[in-house]
Amino acid sequence: KKTYKTQQMKKKIAFVSFLILITSFSVFLALFFKKYDEEDNIFEILNAKDSTNNISWIEFMIGSKLLDLLDFIRNLLIPDDIRAIQLSTDYWKSYILKAILDLKLIDTFNEADSKGLSCKDVREVLKERDGIMVDQFFLCRLIKAGTSIGLFKKQLYPSNPHTTKPVYKYLPTSLGNIFSIRNKDNIYSWANMITDETGLSYHLLTDVVREGKSGFSLQTGKEIWDYYQNDNPADGIVFNKAMENLSSRFINPILDNVDFRIHNRICDIGGGYGTILSYIFDQSQNDNQSGVVFDIPHIKDQIHSFLSNKGLSNRIDIVSGDFFDQDTIPDSCDAYIIKSVLQDWSDYDSIKILSNVASKMSSTDRLYLFEVVIDGHSSNFIEKEKRLLDILMMVVGKAGARQRTLIEFTAIIKASGLKLVSHSPTKSVFSILEVQKISN
Repeated sequence: KKTYKTQQMKKKIAFVSFLILITSFSVFLALFFKKYDEEDNIFEILNAKDSTNNISWIEFMIGSKLLDLLDFIRNLLIPDDIRAIQLSTDYWKSYILKAILDLKLIDTFNEADSKGLSCKDVREVLKERDGIMVDQFFLCRLIKAGTSIGLFKKQLYPSNPHTTKPVYKYLPTSLGNIFSIRNKDNIYSWANMITDETGLSYHLLTDVVREGKSGFSLQTGKEIWDYYQNDNPADGIVFNKAMENLSSRFINPILDNVDFRIHNRICDIGGGYGTILSYIFDQSQNDNQSGVVFDIPHIKDQIHSFLSNKGLSNRIDIVSGDFFDQDTIPDSCDAYIIKSVLQDWSDYDSIKILSNVASKMSSTDRLYLFEVVIDGHSSNFIEKEKRLLDILMMVVGKAGARQRTLIEFTAIIKASGLKLVSHSPTKSVFSILEVQKISN
């Protein structure tokens, strides 16, 4: 009887919440459609790679709150036993994605015409193009599973008039195309990296908690940076490509909040191939602006190749070094950037990095930290992702690597002879911490 009453109460709460959701969503859509001319294709706007640029901060936050409410209703309506099964099997989706990427299925569909390909068509393409033999029945089941998680869409193709058996053809969705190597802003390398060595490290999460060591080091016997630099430099290149993927996807919400046109020379510390600087220069349209990519020596050739392809070799210098070595960090810059670096290091190491950068700054220079700030966003939708990223750091990072709260960031910034000027959440998991050197 008590269980029955609880279920009835849940249904009532869910119904009221649903009414609130529908009302809020209607208001949101009315405001959103009003913002654009009638001739605009609203679905192209929503599906654009930089869609977060097309909506205001208020619209973004309203949308995030609606997702929070939708998640609340979902948790009320779906029985706990079903949710428990979903929770224990969520990793299956990652392995489905990995198999689809390994077989290059998304790009196989993209290379075909707009009508798509049937399972039989895909098998023939894999055989002729890649020399890969696959079981058509198993392949079709994989494609259907990919459809169920939103990577593909299927459409009925006119079948043979002499048979009643339907023929389905498949095409990638906008979500699927994010993983396509034909898309210049894809996250193909990121997805591959996260499902290979790092994915296997998650199996050791229990041992990570017991021993206080990363799953990556327990699995490989090496810390992740030693492994990439000394043992497997090819995997290190994949890692840098993965970081380039993420920078390309999330740089626009960051650039919405910082006007880099006020700076003359910008240095990206641990800047990878120079992706962030290339976006900054593209936005600023200032040919007199120059920059420096500062990173480890063994990716210097890759940086040079990337900058040459972007036509930026004459504006961006490449400096090799180690951010733990103060003498190697470039000076004569009025702005410094550190993105997704401090999350990889302990407080002690992070203070060392920040102190070394501070030694090259004047009191008028600025340091911009693009990092995940836990509890620094008012949306549960975003905060949940940050908590998962924190576990990623625990699994693959060195001891002490983690995502931090604003209070924790403020503490290490102050300990480095710097002060926090401002904290700005963005329309992504990243926040911007603007930092200034403390005047003597």
